[in-house]
Amino acid sequence: RADQFDQMVVEASGVSNQRQIMDIAKLDPGLSPNGAIVLVDTPQFLNQLTDSLIRDAVLTQVKEADILLLNKANLTDQLTVEAVRKTLDKQQSDCALLINDQDYFDPRPLFDSIHMASSIAEKNMALVDTKATSDHWHGHTHDQFHSCVLQHSKPLDRHVFESWATALPPSVIRGKGVISFTESPHQQWVWQKVGRTYHLELSSITSERSSKVVLIGTKGMPTDTDPKIYGPFS
Repeated sequence: RADQFDQMVVEASGVSNQRQIMDIAKLDPGLSPNGAIVLVDTPQFLNQLTDSLIRDAVLTQVKEADILLLNKANLTDQLTVEAVRKTLDKQQSDCALLINDQDYFDPRPLFDSIHMASSIAEKNMALVDTKATSDHWHGHTHDQFHSCVLQHSKPLDRHVFESWATALPPSVIRGKGVISFTESPHQQWVWQKVGRTYHLELSSITSERSSKVVLIGTKGMPTDTDPKIYGPFS
């Protein structure tokens, strides 16, 4: 029945260790661990750090998060929000961070907007000259998020690609794509990124030599004209 689900989302308690929960997915061949999103209670976070009973658990969650979401920011003042941001930055400066200052937060861009952006990109790329070596597309998948699609018609150097993927700025919160490498140009790899982590998995597709990725980021994500973003897709 696993193939009936696109993804499985586990909601854990406020003092749980998300990394131990993620380890369960590593033991099941039918599951692939994706990423851990930690919701930070913005009005209460600084007080939680003064509580010796939960301080260590809270800091462990922050340090092991792939994406940090400052929740309930609209229920406190801007000085508190900035103080929480600075505290989080000291604990994990390279983690993707989102701020929810609305009564409701739509989580879909964190999970399925990759598919939405890719679908939109397919329609736009239908008008692109297929002789071009590389093509970029960018748009807005949500008011709080930006997206771009990068594609290259030739295989990429794997070392260059992985260096680029590792160096992507924290404002890039998700990424997904199909990559062809020069070392094995007739094979393709599925690349997925959540927060700081990414993984590559060999695809069953063997006929394509092109590569395409979709990036989803915060409003602070650089545009696709920035070398930090387009990297080997230049």
